[in-house]
Formats: sequence, structure tokens, C-alpha cells
Amino acid sequence: MSPDCDSHVALKRKPGKSLTREEKEYNRALSRIRICVEHAIRRVKIFRIMGDRYRNPHRKYAIIRDIVCGLANLKLLDVSLNAT
Repeated sequence: MSPDCDSHVALKRKPGKSLTREEKEYNRALSRIRICVEHAIRRVKIFRIMGDRYRNPHRKYAIIRDIVCGLANLKLLDVSLNAT
């Protein structure tokens, strides 16, 4: 990870105490972002290039990865256009 990248972790309650309303809202907002990222990863893994071992020449990996990510984005765009 680059030094300018911030990471966020869900807040956990301390033993014997509960989370405040603000902490619960923070966790909820964080989980909404996380689920979008996890769904994007899932769309790429459906093509099995990221989920399985890559067995083709390594010089072709970058172009195939870009094509698969483009197809996943195209599918996402198609779904969002059909929803409106």
C-alpha cells in the first residue's frame, strides 16, 4: 500500500460497554463502502483470472486482467443503465 492510502477498521466495543451512536453510524457507513468493494472483487473473480492460479504466459497477464476488469465494469454499467 502506498503511504498516502488511509485504511479504516470497524470499531469494536470494549468489554462491558456498548458502542455509541456515532460509532455505530461510522461502522454502518464503513460497511456500505466495504460491500461495494467486495462486490467488485466478486465480479472479477467470476471470470476466475483472479480467483484461480494463472497458468498462461506471464507476459499476457496484464492485458487479460485489464480485459476482464473492463468486462466486469461493462456489466456493472449495463446493470446500472437498466435500473434507471
